[in-house]
Amino acid sequence: EVDPSFDPVDDLCEDDDTPVDLTALVTGTPNGVFTGTGVSGTHPDYVFTPSTAGAGDHIITYTVSNGSGCTASNSYQLNVFPVVDASIFDEEFYCEEFASNNGGVSQFDLTGQFTPSTTIGGTFTLIAGNGYVGGDVLYYAAPGEYSLNYTVGNANLDGSDCLASTDFTLNIGEQPTPSFDFNGGTCLDITAETYDLNNYYTGPTYDAVIAQQWTISAGPATVNADGTDLTFTGAGAVTIVLTETYTDPVTDATCVGTASQVAVVTTPIVATAGECVCNGDNWEVQISGLDGGAPAAVAGGATGLGLSTMYTWSSVGVT
Repeated sequence: EVDPSFDPVDDLCEDDDTPVDLTALVTGTPNGVFTGTGVSGTHPDYVFTPSTAGAGDHIITYTVSNGSGCTASNSYQLNVFPVVDASIFDEEFYCEEFASNNGGVSQFDLTGQFTPSTTIGGTFTLIAGNGYVGGDVLYYAAPGEYSLNYTVGNANLDGSDCLASTDFTLNIGEQPTPSFDFNGGTCLDITAETYDLNNYYTGPTYDAVIAQQWTISAGPATVNADGTDLTFTGAGAVTIVLTETYTDPVTDATCVGTASQVAVVTTPIVATAGECVCNGDNWEVQISGLDGGAPAAVAGGATGLGLSTMYTWSSVGVT
């Protein structure tokens, strides 16, 4: 009688170059023969090398005979886990809108950090930062630096790991979304009026410190040195531009947003007339303006005590 018993081989990692001594695993009749992919050696000493076998399921067979011509064999299946790659793009900077800006918890898809060779299917973990990880998504509450880990692979039956792991950092900046509504753009007294542009701001409240700069890209107007007071210097179309900038305190990278609006400035209508007229008398008013219209004269007669008449002036005439 022969006994082909041997202890099974635990699952192994493909990149493990250390041979497993198969002969030492025999618990039955010794001096048999081991066969299978990845098995090598000279009788009666046999080994199994994971890196030679390659990833996948492999059958290891032990066959033994005695001098009476009796032969028996026994087989076990073992798994060789493939080599995994946890490479991640590190120290990346992104401009994103935040919770107070978009009405909810901000999210970032972490799979965008994979390199072309990264093994997918691993686990992300947040190491440091104001947020948490759910699946492949980082949920964050404020701009700043987030430290994370990506681990991928399989656990061996013997407690060892066929894993790859990488720590990486994301720097997330707040994307400005400026807006304003300058509603005083027509028929303005260009010689006297100065406008505090902050009074016309309609943008969001930011989580981070955002620098603002008001400028004029076209038209007759100026902005003071403090960058907040607008003064018109003539009539015409004025393009007002608001630029907002977030600067990352770690990387000095910036997130920039702009908004613009055109204000059409015209000179006020000036109407001159003589003294009050008596009921029944004739009168004439001279009206002058811009918009390409020539001065116009409007004549009429007083039709009653205490009465007044309103005329509208445009570039096409008086009505």
